[in-house]
Amino acid sequence: MSALVKFDVVKSEAYRFVGKSVYLGNKRGSSELFDSIWEKCGWVFAELDKMSEYASDEPHNAVLFTWEKYDDKNELFGYYVGRFMKPDTPVTKDIDMDYFDVNEEYIAKAWTKGKHGDKLGTMLVYGEQETKDEIEKAGYKDRGWVCMAEVYPKPDANGESHVGIYIPCAKK
Repeated sequence: MSALVKFDVVKSEAYRFVGKSVYLGNKRGSSELFDSIWEKCGWVFAELDKMSEYASDEPHNAVLFTWEKYDDKNELFGYYVGRFMKPDTPVTKDIDMDYFDVNEEYIAKAWTKGKHGDKLGTMLVYGEQETKDEIEKAGYKDRGWVCMAEVYPKPDANGESHVGIYIPCAKK
């Protein structure tokens, strides 16, 4: 597991995560399926680029995991490939995308060195447990049961890649 290079808890505005989703059950750890979905979503980012008036302050390509349909039998969770957009972003049938509304709340944002496709851990491979540990140390409780995100910025000016993990949280 990689070490975190940066950690912050910020009061975040509301977002609409827009992209393409699938719901998976009993497939935890199915990285080949996740990679396949990611590889087929280039069109998603091209469509989102056309919607620049709805771009948020979170411009990075990302994966959002959701648990709003979870139950103990099926362990169903959502896997969305897309971006955090402004909350009023229209999502119509003609663009064939889905959305998940993210409430205004505290978000823990942790960063680690890595890039999409690295295999460094479990389902959220870039420091889920380390981030949850830091949330606890900072005096918050994690709300990762709502959603979590892996965020993939483009490499920086030095060619170094980082990955963010975002987890909603609340003050204790």
